[in-house]
Amino acid sequence: MTRVIQAMAGFAEWLLSFPVDQLKYLFLLTLSLFLGYVFRVFLSYQTTPLHVRWIYHLVLGFSFCLFCFNVWDTLLVVFFVGVAYVLLHTLSLKHIVWAMMVYALSFTIFVHFLCMKRSYGSWDLSVTGPIMMIAQRITYVACELFDGLGRPDGELSEDQRRLKITERPSILQFFSYTFSFVGILAGPACSYKDFANYISGANMKRLDNPNRYARAKEHNHDPSPALPVILKATRSILCLVLYLATSSIVSKDSLLNETGLRKVILTFVLMHHIRLMYYFTFIICEASCNISGLGFTGYDDKGEAQWDMVQGMSVLSVEFPVNLREMIASWNMMTVQWLRRCVFERSQFNPALLTFIVSSLWHGVYPGYHITFFIFYCGKTAATKVRKNFRHYFQGSPSLKVFYDILTTVSTCIMRDVTVIPFVYLTTEEFVKGWSNVFFIPILICFLLLLLPNKSRGINSKSHKE
Repeated sequence: MTRVIQAMAGFAEWLLSFPVDQLKYLFLLTLSLFLGYVFRVFLSYQTTPLHVRWIYHLVLGFSFCLFCFNVWDTLLVVFFVGVAYVLLHTLSLKHIVWAMMVYALSFTIFVHFLCMKRSYGSWDLSVTGPIMMIAQRITYVACELFDGLGRPDGELSEDQRRLKITERPSILQFFSYTFSFVGILAGPACSYKDFANYISGANMKRLDNPNRYARAKEHNHDPSPALPVILKATRSILCLVLYLATSSIVSKDSLLNETGLRKVILTFVLMHHIRLMYYFTFIICEASCNISGLGFTGYDDKGEAQWDMVQGMSVLSVEFPVNLREMIASWNMMTVQWLRRCVFERSQFNPALLTFIVSSLWHGVYPGYHITFFIFYCGKTAATKVRKNFRHYFQGSPSLKVFYDILTTVSTCIMRDVTVIPFVYLTTEEFVKGWSNVFFIPILICFLLLLLPNKSRGINSKSHKE
């Protein structure tokens, strides 16, 4: 019995050695699974008034903020949402999209500055998390309202036509959507239309796209998320265990003092170690959404229910990407989707560059963020030039094709890890030291490849999937 008590005491001491803000997040992300189950089972859309379901999300999301942050930070979030609600009801439809985007980004940057001033260079979990998630949500509402009331139906894409709304949300709906407990801390941020359908239960029918949801008519009951939730929760726990296990091997601070070949190896180990933390967060957030009923997208050809609407990332595509485009599209997929829907598809001038700029500003004000996205943009451009200039030389035989695929995957993995070093270290002095661990070689190669001529793709490369 004494050994058991000692073991429990040792575990408690080890657990308490982690920062309090991380423990709070871990507790609430885990609690969200239980609260999501309560919402889906005991507050079912079939038996519960809709306003009760809206209130449930609002009250819990607000409580999460109070638990993690101080009262003033929580009031700052409320102010952010309140002003957005006023703008939504006062701005003209002609200017509502970009005005809301400018407001959301400006306020987000302001909060980033406040939090940076509090703890410069640290990775503390601050109120910037909820602010960033809410910035996505309020711009979603503006875009969907503009598509529903300010544009002819013929100008809309199929996705925009599905997500458009034709009336402004009530104050309860708007605050509940922005404060939803299944996404207030770390996402995901789905569209307002999808969230409203989830509250009303319309998402369980999913008959709006006959190509994908035709088989839904054959099902007389709501699909169960039990299996995908169990699988995702298991994967998130595995990522957490691996993250904790590798914490003793390498850390941000210790890596800067390493020398020789060891520092090169540990640089890539550290990048993988940090990705594990993100994997855990994204996957458990997705599981929380699924267990509450959010994320159902219909049935596949075999009649199996699909729960991939709020998928945060594709781990295999991030770990073994064929090119940078695939890697970027597979990381933080809900934010990529938001950028595509609210920025890329609506920009009239250089959509790709504007999307990278918005993404950079949304992430924060540290120089490391902006350098990371600048290098990603350069890397993506360089990869495109390499593909157009050299890929056709490797299409003569199956073995050459395999060699080319392996070469691009390995080079993409190296570029991925080197590019995010500024994202990890944030400050200029530290990320320069981090890049010096790999002797700046991948960065220099990237800039040299930008000097390649622009060529149209050869005949053999036209079918290549970018």
